[in-house]
Amino acid sequence: MPTDTAIDPTASDAARLARWRLCLHEAGHAIAARVLLGNTARAVVFDDGCGAAYMGDDRTVNDSFERTLAIAAGPEAESLADRYTPPESAPASALEATYPEPVVELKRDLGQWPSDEQRIARWCIAWIEDQPERWVNRFHWLHHEARLFVAAHEGQIVQTAAVLYGRGIVTLPADTGEKGIEHVD
Repeated sequence: MPTDTAIDPTASDAARLARWRLCLHEAGHAIAARVLLGNTARAVVFDDGCGAAYMGDDRTVNDSFERTLAIAAGPEAESLADRYTPPESAPASALEATYPEPVVELKRDLGQWPSDEQRIARWCIAWIEDQPERWVNRFHWLHHEARLFVAAHEGQIVQTAAVLYGRGIVTLPADTGEKGIEHVD
């Protein structure tokens, strides 16, 4: 008997595109963490449309400009889906099935972390709480710099997103200054 995705091919295309955008988002964070912070970075995507990137000390209360830029690089990297199509390969088995206990714990922890938007907003108002007219300037400046970063590292982000799309998890070792990216997992 055919499945719903066989009957409605647009649903599978929509699901592939949604996963691709998520992979680009998380790859944007990971590449930025590697390049801007010099950290080992890990990105994961789950079958329920949730994802995360670990950029080192992720529970930092006051984010630096570089860390906030790495956070903003995720949403900006999603725009690459307008120019690059999802990989033809099927995604790997769901991480939820392969690693059920760690995934449950990880998702529980994710619910306690501030969102990208919250962290960006906190940075935008930090140290100038009494000057709201400057908050929006910081916001636009940060996203402008994130767009420039994504454009400069487009190939690395797309390559990492393609690996993430197929594996569901990718680890990038700290930037050693060597050409290319090694995906460890």
